[in-house]
Amino acid sequence: MRRFRHADGFLADVIFDEDAGIPAEPEMVDPLDHTRRRVIPEGTPFEDLLVPVLRGGAPVWQAPPLAEARARSAAQLARFHAGVKRLVHPHAYPVGLERDFCLPRGGRNPALIESLLSSDALVVAGQAASHCVKATVEDLLREIQARDPRLAGRVYLLEDCMSSVAVPDGKGGFLSDFTPEAEAALGRFAEAGMNVVRSTTPIGEWPGMGMK
Repeated sequence: MRRFRHADGFLADVIFDEDAGIPAEPEMVDPLDHTRRRVIPEGTPFEDLLVPVLRGGAPVWQAPPLAEARARSAAQLARFHAGVKRLVHPHAYPVGLERDFCLPRGGRNPALIESLLSSDALVVAGQAASHCVKATVEDLLREIQARDPRLAGRVYLLEDCMSSVAVPDGKGGFLSDFTPEAEAALGRFAEAGMNVVRSTTPIGEWPGMGMK
């Protein structure tokens, strides 16, 4: 992960493939909406947040003294915009994926898409319902609608085997809770013909499975 900054503070964090490297002018993609992108100008100052601790079994990094770590944390926090740090309706700090890390080289992965859509039934579960699962199913639904909307009936979403991102505030509430976004997405998927089911229901009772 690489953190870019400008004169007034931190600009954005970009996650990239270390083996593939990162372009001099990276394009950051929002993992929740691939149409939302931001180009980081070449020459923008940065620092890498993840650094090696061991190489070949030998330590290559030593933890700094506690006082130094505290001072660095305070300095880092000071560089974030005040709107990001406030607890009430905070602004979202930009974090995204480098374009080539986010999307397969050349765009779509036809072989994977063909494998998924040729299945008699496709069962989806995982984390998080409000982010990774949501984005994946949205991509799949676009492919289905472009090919044959009836294929949506082969998709089964295990609603009780996924959960939304929620950040507790320590007082019994939440600083952020993306449950409404996840529930809205499941509603859209169901309207498109996908099946929202539960793991506690026998598979033979899932819509259409009794005939398979």
